[in-house]
Amino acid sequence: VVTTHVLSRAPTGGVLCVAWVDNEAESTPSRGENGGRRLRHANVVRDFAAVNLQTNLEGTVSLRRQGVKAGTIIGYVQDAPAGRVLGAHAVSPTSP
Repeated sequence: VVTTHVLSRAPTGGVLCVAWVDNEAESTPSRGENGGRRLRHANVVRDFAAVNLQTNLEGTVSLRRQGVKAGTIIGYVQDAPAGRVLGAHAVSPTSP
């Protein structure tokens, strides 16, 4: 799905970035100023991959994530020399 929307006009030499993002997460640090407190987080990146684009835009990008949680898979293409984002698309994962 990401390739249909993001890569249709991607330049050769660009970079495809794909991230698995959990909508929400919680943590309880044991030390530091937040030690013992329950913290809530939003849009936490759990896995990330970057692929240099060549003239052939076919391929697979794999992300690892144990279990499907409420979240989003985000893909975006950057112009490699300038770092400018050229296009982006997001999809929600579904249970296997």
